Amino acid sequence: MNINTKYVMLSSSIFMGIIGLGLSFVPEELLSVLEVTEISRVLLVLLQIMGGLYFGFAYLNWAGRSAIMGGIYAFPITISNMSHFIIGALSLIKAYIKQPDLIFLILAIFYTIFAILFAIIFRTHPQKTT
Repeated sequence: MNINTKYVMLSSSIFMGIIGLGLSFVPEELLSVLEVTEISRVLLVLLQIMGGLYFGFAYLNWAGRSAIMGGIYAFPITISNMSHFIIGALSLIKAYIKQPDLIFLILAIFYTIFAILFAIIFRTHPQKTT
């Protein structure tokens, strides 16, 4: 299976960038949408730090969108994305099973798709273009 990694990197960059900006700048509003009533200052700071992580990851994917990916090429970027999306997908699926909220389902679908795509990229050797 041959995947155009440029589009995978671009779409994951946009996805994580939106999450990162949201968590960095409007964490209280996002928590109110999720109907979280008890909001501590520690939780808000942790969400903003997590937003910075998402934004940094988004920039890494944006900067690496034109790189050759697959096999040993761009191995750290591929492994980092794959592990992030696999762990995130499993966590979101577990959260949805325990509390079936629509936001968990939507995020779990996106995370599962990206986890599968990065796993395929990891297992595929890039083809030479002639």
